[in-house]
Amino acid sequence: MKIKKIARFLFIVSLSIFVVTYFYLKFSWLTVYSYSDMKHNAKIVDTSITTPNNFLKIWDKIYPSTRNNGMTKQLWSGLTRELAKSSFYDCKCDEIGYLAWNNNYHNFKFNVDKQVGKYRQFGYGLTFFTTPEKCFDFWLNNDIIWKGQYLKNLNELSIINFNKNITSLNQTEIIQLIAYRNLGYTESKDTILFKEITRILEAKFLEN
Repeated sequence: MKIKKIARFLFIVSLSIFVVTYFYLKFSWLTVYSYSDMKHNAKIVDTSITTPNNFLKIWDKIYPSTRNNGMTKQLWSGLTRELAKSSFYDCKCDEIGYLAWNNNYHNFKFNVDKQVGKYRQFGYGLTFFTTPEKCFDFWLNNDIIWKGQYLKNLNELSIINFNKNITSLNQTEIIQLIAYRNLGYTESKDTILFKEITRILEAKFLEN
């Protein structure tokens, strides 16, 4: 009986924290970004190139359920994963906030000091005007560093390493492309690190 009371208390506390945090983040973005600026930012995300299907089929097998997680799902999974030992579902809308801080190539608009780091509010603001899927596409294609510089998109990384577009890559090459992207810097195919990451990705692909 005592265990049930404790469990109920913990559930109520977790739910209360979730509700308060949810409403705060969902609407507090308006205190640090203007409506028009966030609409402008979302349009940048919406016009990002779409990732080819042959790549996404491999990605989805390696990283299932990662392309359509919203900010609310991320928030809830973050609060419950320790208590319930459940999975964490990452939304890439706030990751774009990180990217915008470091890479001004896309000319995102801010009316707040970048040092404040309101990336979660940035993520919730984006979800008012775009979708988690578009956030994922933008993150996948734009958060790529090669030789210390941001690349324009994932296809540029493919051309650098395979001398062909993503649509022409085979299964093995796509897995290697994901490995290159995960590494975030130049790494020869012959190194132990690259081979180990590729092996892990191939194992995940075969599991699903």
